[in-house]
Amino acid sequence: MIYDLGWYCLFADRHEEGLAVCLETLEMSPGYGWAKSCEFQAYVSLGRWEDALYAIGVAKLYAALDEHDAALDWIERALAKEDPWVVFLHGDPSFDNLHDDPRFDALLERVGVLRYARRTKL
Repeated sequence: MIYDLGWYCLFADRHEEGLAVCLETLEMSPGYGWAKSCEFQAYVSLGRWEDALYAIGVAKLYAALDEHDAALDWIERALAKEDPWVVFLHGDPSFDNLHDDPRFDALLERVGVLRYARRTKL
């Protein structure tokens, strides 16, 4: 598989090339776990910590701490990175405390799930 090449590049200290291969793999298959892992390792190896962070995971942490502003900022980052997990925002209990925040509704609207969430009463 092509993502193997990404790992080989990383092991050979060719981090930029490895990252490029991982990103190419993710374009073809956005949710592919091994390629996401390779991408994470490449960003860490390059010292690009902000890019390495799993934005939705960080948003969940901030939501659990009741830090709405930070949680919503990280959801914004996930949207900017086109994270496929944003489609599950409304149904994820990690974000239950954000449902009354109009900014959360605005994010759901941007993702395209607000209309569906209202119709199904999630």
